[in-house]
Amino acid sequence: MFYPTHSVSMVVSVTGAHVTNFCGMGFVDQHEDNLYTCEDNVWKNPFSNETMLCRMSDGSTVRFNEFRRIGHPGTVGMRLYGTEASYEEQVGSQMWVTKDRSTCVDLSKELACEGIPSIQFDDPMAKVTGADGTHVGVSRVHPVHRLPKEFVGLPNGHHGSHQFLVHDFVTAYIHRQLPPNNVWQAARYIIPGLLAHGSALQGGQLMEVPDFGDFPK
Repeated sequence: MFYPTHSVSMVVSVTGAHVTNFCGMGFVDQHEDNLYTCEDNVWKNPFSNETMLCRMSDGSTVRFNEFRRIGHPGTVGMRLYGTEASYEEQVGSQMWVTKDRSTCVDLSKELACEGIPSIQFDDPMAKVTGADGTHVGVSRVHPVHRLPKEFVGLPNGHHGSHQFLVHDFVTAYIHRQLPPNNVWQAARYIIPGLLAHGSALQGGQLMEVPDFGDFPK
């Protein structure tokens, strides 16, 4: 749970709620390579897979899994269940679902980070070439109009987030403002996982999370 930012940040960013209480549980790894044997790793970590069960500030409950040894190709995924609708993400599939099965929407194409042209054509059949320039690693829903033209064609990563993080940081510095991802948000992303590992080492003890508040307006 020392690397929970990818999972915790998704829920905190979407709902605006943060973790208030939690307990952690871990699977004691027994693989023959002894990679997670306490005596053989610098972190003295016996767990290959850990789970954190949380109560959030809005009253909801969340389960975060950080698994490092399972029969899976690896992914960062999220399932968010609301009262009227939900979002489900798995390997190669992203769905918006409601109580009515006929209204479910497959978002896989909209969220596929395959890059989009920097020049929008009137002709939907127009072919994008290398000379036209492409915003690399972004999806159709990314607001690429926010990005400077100098980013066109540059490497990107983490589902298109890298260039937006850089742009937000530089823009905040120039205008003397806080970026959306700031140290207060970062604390809410990382602290629960750091403490949950300690809870797991104590057999799943329920604990409180210290909160450093919202960022200054």
